[in-house]
Amino acid sequence: MAGWSAAIVVGLVAAGAVAFHALVDSETLARHARERTKASWGRDLQVGGMSVSLLPRPSLHATQVSLSNAPWAKEPHFLRAETLRADFDLLPLLAGKVEVRGLTFENAVLNLEAGPEGTNFPRREQAQPATAGNAPFPSLSSIRIRNATVSSRSPEGKAAVWAIESADLTSDGGLKNIDIAARLGRNRQAFDVKAHLADASRWGTAGAVSEGTVEIKGTQTELHLEGRLPLQRGFDGHQLKGTLKAASLAEAFAFMGIARRASA
Repeated sequence: MAGWSAAIVVGLVAAGAVAFHALVDSETLARHARERTKASWGRDLQVGGMSVSLLPRPSLHATQVSLSNAPWAKEPHFLRAETLRADFDLLPLLAGKVEVRGLTFENAVLNLEAGPEGTNFPRREQAQPATAGNAPFPSLSSIRIRNATVSSRSPEGKAAVWAIESADLTSDGGLKNIDIAARLGRNRQAFDVKAHLADASRWGTAGAVSEGTVEIKGTQTELHLEGRLPLQRGFDGHQLKGTLKAASLAEAFAFMGIARRASA
């Protein structure tokens, strides 16, 4: 019986390898990704080099990946990453389908901006609303980020910079039951962040909210929020309650980006 089981596994892996390399050649996949991203998000996706591998799981490795920004944004790119790995499910490959299960970004830069036209996240005016069905990769259930920088620019042009040491996002693949765990840095202070969103399917649309929780812990600061969390810029429709514990006001101010005045 063990011999038959091993033979079946080897057969599936071999069949998956043939299907994977037949379906996921670099040119075909790059074109597919660009078309899906343009249709779903209204943005241009650019990829430098690409390669594919089967073990330990079917995956694509891409370098110099970039996603264009909104036309009015100051920065040309919404996202840039030195490396990107996309992981696929084996069984759908055997049926001739390419389903992306996970994405890993390394050494990335994310530029967030807000202006008179709203935020630079993909919006209904640019493409379709952010729902699981029209996302570029509807089967996506995990995102990993390592060594990234996030720049957030306000409508007045003021920028705040965050460093992401690590961030892991998991969901049920339908923009629901999203869990986030991250290690962030700001103003020479490090913070651990945990969050849960019950339903982010209306993310980016006016008045969008989700039931959820957010926990932020620093060396001497803890912030806990729960209730209806906003999924768009502003706080329309939110209803939150929270607690803040701060043994050091300096750390709390650093986290919130508030400059303290020197005491007399």
